[in-house]
Amino acid sequence: MIPPECTRESTDSNIKVTEPRSTSAVFVNPGRDAYLVVRFDGCVIKEQVACDFIVEKVGVGRLAVELKGCDVAHATAQIEQALLFLKKAGMLDLPVGGLVVCSRYPSVDTTVQRMKQKLAKTFRAPLTVKTDGRDLDLATLIRL
Repeated sequence: MIPPECTRESTDSNIKVTEPRSTSAVFVNPGRDAYLVVRFDGCVIKEQVACDFIVEKVGVGRLAVELKGCDVAHATAQIEQALLFLKKAGMLDLPVGGLVVCSRYPSVDTTVQRMKQKLAKTFRAPLTVKTDGRDLDLATLIRL
């Protein structure tokens, strides 16, 4: 259900996802394991609310990644929509999680707390919000 032109495979020691004029996320891969990086917004999903990327460590889990400036509330909605897509596509066979990398952590984080609870309950998916997208470990981010 995910078009092959939206997916790239990588065994690089650092798996980087980035958006123009935005933040980036770098996943460490010291064992050079296989990762799939899916450009979700604009390739798999067009003209709808969706996160930027789905990053999968093959056989381990999938992470919905949104790279954002400071609108964390909107970013969490984009993560939720991506997880709904994975559910409908039958792709919750692996553990899943959500990651928002933002330039500034929100000063009022009740929205983030509510979304963390909702994703945990609905998808058994942890949500992580970070201002530093370097040296991330996908396996750690998908543990509830």
